[in-house]
Amino acid sequence: MESELIRSPYGLIEIERWGDGDPVFAFFHGFGSSVKLYHRIIPFFRKAGFSGISVSFPYHGNSSDLPDHPPAFSIKTFSEWLLIWWEEEGLPIKHLVAHSMGSRVAMFLNANHPKKFNSLHLIAPGGFYPWEIRMFRFYETIVGQILLSIPFTGNQLMKFLIPGSKPLARNRLRKVMKYYGGNYSGMDLYKQEVMHKLCLIEHPVHLIGGQNDHLLPPDFYKEIRQHFVNPTIHIIADSGHLPMRQEPQLTFDAIMSVVKEG
Repeated sequence: MESELIRSPYGLIEIERWGDGDPVFAFFHGFGSSVKLYHRIIPFFRKAGFSGISVSFPYHGNSSDLPDHPPAFSIKTFSEWLLIWWEEEGLPIKHLVAHSMGSRVAMFLNANHPKKFNSLHLIAPGGFYPWEIRMFRFYETIVGQILLSIPFTGNQLMKFLIPGSKPLARNRLRKVMKYYGGNYSGMDLYKQEVMHKLCLIEHPVHLIGGQNDHLLPPDFYKEIRQHFVNPTIHIIADSGHLPMRQEPQLTFDAIMSVVKEG
């Protein structure tokens, strides 16, 4: 896999290219992760003859560090930059696979440019579950911003959100969450006029969850499916919030079942 840094409105963005042919898949991670999230599942795609790219969001992975005065984040700005870069590079991206927070960008792209893609795969998608929405909206308030500014309280919040994270990583995540939380309006599927367009997506939509996900319970997928036209749902056994890492073979098989149908 080849990693490179591409200039964007948010500084340098880490892109990882994998496979031998033209990339038809694009992978987006969730909050606190990076392109590395998909390292365990990519070998299955490569073995099947697929190629693609993985993207690290602003201030994640090896993308630029968070500056003192960063530009406000919005899924619209980031998505439009991605499309321009793909077109300049001549990348024939047809399938989007996105996790948690990254699902917001994938949904914006599909809802506003449905003819460009053949399938959409959302793993533990963000933007629907009331608990997650309330969390981000709280971090957008003055009180939420103050709590995240305090290392002790902010790091404890990150410890709950990302179990197993190390103290140094939690300190960085606290600052990144302060940034994304403070710009939640730019990620809100309603305010960014995405939610009401999801029902217009005609190509296959695939919802993937983990049976033991403590952040997005599998029962809630019944609510999420109402926003799409006949989506396929796969709940991966013995996995939590990261099925692509915990059960890569099963997650790959689930994605392929929908790609082949499409």
